[in-house]
Amino acid sequence: MVHAVSILEILGKAWFCPSLIVDFPMVGLSVVILGQFSRTLAMYTAKESFNHYIQREHMNKHKLVTWGIYEYSRHPSYFGFFWWFVGTQLWLGNLVVLALGVFKLWNFFNNRIEFEEKFLISFFGQDYANYKTKVKTGIPFIR
Repeated sequence: MVHAVSILEILGKAWFCPSLIVDFPMVGLSVVILGQFSRTLAMYTAKESFNHYIQREHMNKHKLVTWGIYEYSRHPSYFGFFWWFVGTQLWLGNLVVLALGVFKLWNFFNNRIEFEEKFLISFFGQDYANYKTKVKTGIPFIR
């Protein structure tokens, strides 16, 4: 859906009001690279502790990863995805999709992180609670 709206925004501006075309290709590309790097490094650092699905049961292979990129962001994969999206829309100059998408993604990640961290606290106890107080997510207004 977002992809279709993004294309419509580009085409609509090109056909009906080219003067509204504003893009930030170098800023956008830089943010895309930052986001992709963060996401990839998160998966590499966490290894078998990384999963695309929220784990509801603690397995022996799950370790609390607090080193590497996890020293700077509690959820570097979510951080990366969020900023990758922002970068793509800046790169394309899709300011409407940027605003709508940031709102949608922020709500998604805010809810997901809150839900996931309940399990992380049950798995790792005070170690995770301490980690949570020291390290931010890197997504604006999601502590």
